[in-house]
Amino acid sequence: MRAAVPVVLRRRQDLLWLMLVVATASAGAIVYVLKLEGYFIMPDELTYQREMLAIARSGRPVLPGEAYYNSLSQLMPVLHAPVWGLASSMTGAFAASHVLNALLFASAAIPVHLLVRRVTGSGAAGVAAGAATVAVPWFAMSGTLMTEPVAYTAFAWAILALHRAVVAPSVRGDLIGLAGVLVAIGARSQLVFLLGVLLAAVVVREVAGPRVAPRAALRRHVVLVAALLLGVAYLVISGSGLEDTIGNYTITTRGDVLPAGSFAYGRELLTSAALACAGITLPITLGWALGALRSPEREETFACALVLVLAGVAAVVVAGTFSVRFTAGQNDRYIQYLAPLLFTGTAAALTVGPLRVVPAVLATAATAWVYVTSTLAVQGPSLTSPGSAFRTVIDGRSRVLAGWFGIDAKPTVVVAVLVALGVLALLLVRRVAPRPLVGAAVAVAVLVYGTSMTAYTMRAVARTQQGVSPAFLASRGWADRAVPEGQPFNAMLDVISDEATSVPSWWDAIFYNREVRRIYTLVGAPSYEQSAVAGVSVDDRTGELQGLPGGYLLVAAQSVRFGLRDARTVAALGGVRLVRTAGRPRLTFALDSATGSTYQAPGAVLGLRIFTEGRVQLRLSLVARVGPVGVDVMRGRRLVARRTLAPNVPAELRLRRMSPDRLRIRLTRPRRGAIKDAFVHVLGVDVAPVRRG
Repeated sequence: MRAAVPVVLRRRQDLLWLMLVVATASAGAIVYVLKLEGYFIMPDELTYQREMLAIARSGRPVLPGEAYYNSLSQLMPVLHAPVWGLASSMTGAFAASHVLNALLFASAAIPVHLLVRRVTGSGAAGVAAGAATVAVPWFAMSGTLMTEPVAYTAFAWAILALHRAVVAPSVRGDLIGLAGVLVAIGARSQLVFLLGVLLAAVVVREVAGPRVAPRAALRRHVVLVAALLLGVAYLVISGSGLEDTIGNYTITTRGDVLPAGSFAYGRELLTSAALACAGITLPITLGWALGALRSPEREETFACALVLVLAGVAAVVVAGTFSVRFTAGQNDRYIQYLAPLLFTGTAAALTVGPLRVVPAVLATAATAWVYVTSTLAVQGPSLTSPGSAFRTVIDGRSRVLAGWFGIDAKPTVVVAVLVALGVLALLLVRRVAPRPLVGAAVAVAVLVYGTSMTAYTMRAVARTQQGVSPAFLASRGWADRAVPEGQPFNAMLDVISDEATSVPSWWDAIFYNREVRRIYTLVGAPSYEQSAVAGVSVDDRTGELQGLPGGYLLVAAQSVRFGLRDARTVAALGGVRLVRTAGRPRLTFALDSATGSTYQAPGAVLGLRIFTEGRVQLRLSLVARVGPVGVDVMRGRRLVARRTLAPNVPAELRLRRMSPDRLRIRLTRPRRGAIKDAFVHVLGVDVAPVRRG
């Protein structure tokens, strides 16, 4: 009993240090997120925000077939839904969600600490690894409404659960492993690859571990087998495809297993993640894992190395293939999950080993090759790739260092040389210095580097949102305040000024007004990168919008593609106004084009359907760009009006006392002064009844 007392005291001390790490990391991140005033990654953040609001209203997850359903991975919006349901303002909910993200991300230190302590028996190593896990640039993503902060912590817990499942094969172990994997998938569908990691790790453990009869092995994994069969049965019986289950990540299951470019993207992402984790942690972890996998009798270290290698390889492959198929560039947020793996492996290597010379040298050579062949072209503050902010520092310091030796070398070459020298020094020093001292020195260096990089990234990101006007902040929720409290309304998209301006204008109007329920657009018209847009059609005879509920509606201040009949303006801000329509909204006109764009080149023909009763006055506002463009307004085959637009001079075509009809607006090249790249921008359409008398 007496011998157990120091162990209890040490664990309490470790717990206090761990809580200090979590509290300090949380405090620093909260200071950062409270400086942020807007969104970063759209329309993703809009989608997740609408999920949160839908869950807050219904008290349950969003179901397949509902407007804002994205995938089954709804842990993040479920956790955030109470914030959005209880907050009194959009600004308050926005800030509170960021604070919650900071707390959740910082808590990733806990599962990493538990895993390292279990593998090494050292609470100090666990505290250091936990601290390093939250001293990474991806912490800056706490300032978004993205899934990454929750998924990062869920992944760390899943790795702990996987280790438990592998180190002690049993029904209970499989239940723990499956629970951890399902929580991770619930946080982010990308992490579905952990199911494969669990299966592969269990099989390798059974093959490499102590021999047992096949039936006995099957009995202790009956839960895992049953879970697989149930999963397949669910997909078959429910008719739900992978897309309904894991969303966009089904794209990694289509076409070639490894499409062209997967390796290059994976290499770049691996380099980015490794540099965010101090560079040297990759060869240390890989070298240690290669040695540990040769000793299956050391169950704790063998299971840890196996899980780290399988999860790391799978993460790189999935991120690389997804980047090729889905993204336009390197997004290292997809590879943030390597950080807990690298810090866990490094802590194990420096605490219990074995870090043998040959595996370490091979791992260092492989790492150096990966670094040297990478470009790291993406630099500057970005929350799609948080690791890119600090690359400007790495680039600059590497060039200065190379200059001292009179050589002109790529920054990645300098980094590779420094990492190789660092591993060599580690292999030499550990022979003469006490292991705890060597581990402490490496831990301090990694923490200083990681903390500096994280702080730099947060400052750089926060600077991108400096200067937001108080008037803009005060205007948030303007449409919510213009309707009776709790009154829902919808948005009907139309062009605002021009195609490019329309995207952020609609983002602001929808994101900062809580009661916007659905987003609609005319069938064939652009969605302006909004979330879950539903198309509505127009009754050719009456002009009724089929599928659009009546009541309050956000529309563009200047009508271009459609005009609403009997719509009373309630409030307006910038290029958007809130109107109240009849119970069955009807149009005065609809402007049709083959491309759906308001930019049209000569040769294009626009259709204009007018639905009003009695004669009307028609006004077309247009401007030619680059060169002159001819405009012919036709009713059937009859020419109603003709005009040549001078370049860059807004013009109006007015037609008086017209009867409702279908018109064609034909754009032509004038005989004189025609320029090949000339086009017309439709600025607005106005249809008004002719007043009698």
